[in-house]
Amino acid sequence: MRRFFLKMGLLLFISLLRLPLCAAVWQWSVPVRTGHPELPNARAYLWIPEHCKRVRAFIFGQNNMEEQSILENASFRDQLARMNIAEVWVSPAYDLSFNFAQGAGRMFDTLMCDLATASGYEELKTAPFIGIGHSAAASAPYNMAVWKPGRALAALSVSGQWPYFRDPKFAPDIWGNGNLDFIPCLETMGEYEAADNWSAEGLKERQLHPYLPLSMLACPGEGHFAATQDKINFLAFYIKKVIRYRLPGSKGTSVLIPIDPTKTGWLVGKWSRHDPSPVMAAPVRNYQGNRADAFWFFDRETALKVVAYQEKYRHLQIPLIGYLQGGKFIQQSPTHQQVELKFQPLPDGITFQVHAAFYDTVPGGSPRPVIWSEKKEGELINHPARTDITIGRITGPITQLDENTFQVSPQLGFFPNPHSYEGWFAAVSRSDNYFKPVVQQSLLRIPPINKSGIPQHIDFPAIADVPRGTRSVHISASSDAGLPVGFYIAEGPAEIKNGSICLTLIPPSARYPVKVTVVAWQYGHSNEPKIQTADPVLRTFWIK
Repeated sequence: MRRFFLKMGLLLFISLLRLPLCAAVWQWSVPVRTGHPELPNARAYLWIPEHCKRVRAFIFGQNNMEEQSILENASFRDQLARMNIAEVWVSPAYDLSFNFAQGAGRMFDTLMCDLATASGYEELKTAPFIGIGHSAAASAPYNMAVWKPGRALAALSVSGQWPYFRDPKFAPDIWGNGNLDFIPCLETMGEYEAADNWSAEGLKERQLHPYLPLSMLACPGEGHFAATQDKINFLAFYIKKVIRYRLPGSKGTSVLIPIDPTKTGWLVGKWSRHDPSPVMAAPVRNYQGNRADAFWFFDRETALKVVAYQEKYRHLQIPLIGYLQGGKFIQQSPTHQQVELKFQPLPDGITFQVHAAFYDTVPGGSPRPVIWSEKKEGELINHPARTDITIGRITGPITQLDENTFQVSPQLGFFPNPHSYEGWFAAVSRSDNYFKPVVQQSLLRIPPINKSGIPQHIDFPAIADVPRGTRSVHISASSDAGLPVGFYIAEGPAEIKNGSICLTLIPPSARYPVKVTVVAWQYGHSNEPKIQTADPVLRTFWIK
């Protein structure tokens, strides 16, 4: 027994040394009333800029992969705040393709009404929106726009798909006579996915639908799974242009100005990985290049920014990155993730490390390294002499503690089921004078619940309501197994800092009282002595 408690003390010490960073704030949330019993946890989260008196528009995305990292990016939010644009994020997704023929639109209307009522920002019921979706959700923004063209400011398809592409699962044929005429659409595609040949279908669609303002951003040195800061910055810039040209008034009007790509804007020639010839960019009326090989953009500033973005890293070499466990490279596989990590926690049961290194030869297992490097499997490949590979979280219930150390961290939007408890990582090498940046993703499947071992229970006292102007609320909780208890904010204008709830600024038009829900959790661990995951305990209080 003494040995047991000594080990518990060591685990407590390790965990206290590593305090997770603050999560992004979502001030309000509501359940998505799907009517489907298989989606009991679908929830819509709302962020409104702290000084916003009236929401001008909002960006809407469901959780697939990159959506969260884009919407929670501090710089992205800062740019949206300047335009009084709110964000809505749904996790888990209730319909990744936004199939409005099967009720996705009705559920959207309901959740937006519920968020409007909860927040006090009634304009959310009818405000213009920008849909965003990544990969499997890449057709959802187009479907949203076709469903409600009078409210659709733009569609952002990230590492995505073309508007008129059809697939029974991801892009069902539901438009009927609908179209995207006069609604700006942006598709981004990384070099390490399909940017070099992906443009062909989009250019074809531009010819078949001349009133479609269709843009493509090719992203050299980028991949499919992780949103770089450069790409996020461009998305914010694009949204700024959308507002300028489609919603220029500042007096609350929501009448959208149609964009006619045959009369206004600029054309930019498609990106090519191997053709270093200067790309032509000119106004629509004056473009002298092959129009069938050009995408549309708002104006000169946008066109030149795209040209500069796409011309990065010309003539530089491509290195390759692999992941290490036990000091050896993990074998790649012909799967979506390519690399699958094993969950090997440290003695505290929740902390683990992820390591990566450059390959000296082109690996096998997956066809992608051969395609990226344009070398044969087993062939020698150059890489930087430096070893500063950055590993970061893409998505999943994990928190990064330092450059190689992560921690299982239950949090808002992720529920204890196998799909939700997938941790995705990106190992990235920056560019230099000789090498392009390179990115390699990996997947770690985390057990959602530890079911074996000693059961434990959390004691988390109720939290009293607080008056407006309160800056922090002290909280404490304990586990009868002697393990440290973690916390996260499930909803409300608050953050967890140093064992306290720190209340953030409440937007000026918020409806009071404002709800704050905090969750206490203890994951347990699968190391000996095994301890089961505790049932989480929720406590709600109100700011009055």
